[in-house]
Amino acid sequence: MTIPRVPMEKAQALSPGQRQSLEHFYGALDTRDVALVDQALTSDWEDIPLAPGQAIGPEGIKPIFRMLISAFPDLSTEISEVLAEAGRAAARVIVTCTHRGDLFGVPASGKFVRFALHEFHEFEGDRLRRTYHLVDLFGLFTQIGAWPRPQRATGRMLALQIEGYSDQPRAKLIEIPERSPGAGEVRVRVTAAALNPLDVKLTQGHMREWFPLTFPYVPGTDFAGIVDEVGENVDSFRNGDAVYGRAEPTSGGALAEFVTLPAELIARRPSGLDAAAAACLPTPAGVAYQALFEVLKRPLSAPLLILGTGAVARAACQLARGSGEVTVCGHGAGRLTSLGARVIDSSSPELTAIAANSAFVFDTAGGDLQAKVVAMLRPGAHVAAIVTPVSEAVAKARGIKADYVVLATKQATLHRLAKLAANSELSVEIAGSFTLEQAPTSFGAFVAGTLPGKHVMQGDCK
Repeated sequence: MTIPRVPMEKAQALSPGQRQSLEHFYGALDTRDVALVDQALTSDWEDIPLAPGQAIGPEGIKPIFRMLISAFPDLSTEISEVLAEAGRAAARVIVTCTHRGDLFGVPASGKFVRFALHEFHEFEGDRLRRTYHLVDLFGLFTQIGAWPRPQRATGRMLALQIEGYSDQPRAKLIEIPERSPGAGEVRVRVTAAALNPLDVKLTQGHMREWFPLTFPYVPGTDFAGIVDEVGENVDSFRNGDAVYGRAEPTSGGALAEFVTLPAELIARRPSGLDAAAAACLPTPAGVAYQALFEVLKRPLSAPLLILGTGAVARAACQLARGSGEVTVCGHGAGRLTSLGARVIDSSSPELTAIAANSAFVFDTAGGDLQAKVVAMLRPGAHVAAIVTPVSEAVAKARGIKADYVVLATKQATLHRLAKLAANSELSVEIAGSFTLEQAPTSFGAFVAGTLPGKHVMQGDCK
């Protein structure tokens, strides 16, 4: 990551300070250090034409540069040609990069692109005072193979919305007002949002005692995206930051173009973690982390029995890996073998001995499997359940400790999970994806049980 250099042979009319300002301006992209523009631009620098909502000066361009860096983590610029005379310079800059993140609502394509910037600069002393720019957006988006989402009326956005509790809630895609962030809040442009079983339970009313909803309600808790606006008293995030997080279940809002929530419920998304994978982490991996390390607090050498084989069980296997024997019990457990756990079917004759030897049980299944295993446990065993709680009467009769785990999202946990995932120590399985336009159909199929596995909404409505 080096600062690009101005070709000297055609820049003789520029002072050393002016050449350095040009280099720092484009170098802010190459080095991923947007603060370099402070050394290149006047405080009232004009970028012509301004992007929607862009302020003048260095602070106006920084969010745009951060978005470009997030979309193209390997972005590199070359100042290929310069024409200069006293106080003015025209530059042709070649940009090469790989599309790895959201760009104006277009989700990552993984495509390598090359496009040109043609910019005409005016100087005030050694710094840039005004820039007229021409960007080959046609060439850029042609190479990506998709176009930016259309601009909506100011303050409006598309969102999936449900009108009330129902066994088969009917979701519709409508345009609603955007919500500006209040004090301590951020607004995030959603680039990926994952469906969870909790979304179904919430909208069917099964969790109303824990999480009463106010209708109309926009479903979705787990998401990844780009910070679009920050409220007062938010110092840890800036516009253009790539983040992921989890909205409170009673608030929801992730199945939309934008979601507004407390800043403490998001964390930065590392460049090695794509948006779709990040969106799959907050609830499954978050509740697994909480159950294992904050509720069960199992000694590293103690055997662990995990009931169930879904996304939470998968995350738990990986989080517990390398810390004593881990056994997973449930239908289709074989697909978790590669994660280092011992796997058995619920009908296996081995289950009796394994359960009797397990002082720590993480139950992600509930139902008959929970009842079967609880009856096999020895007194003193500790069960953490996330689907249905173990009856107090049963726990007392068996002499076991039973906790019902309700996820409380913590920023520190989000940071840890993101780091593990970026380092390939925590992975997710994505069964399929859909767009915001397809969300009503996909959500309906998910509620009906005809869309198995982990499904992720990617990108904005086109």
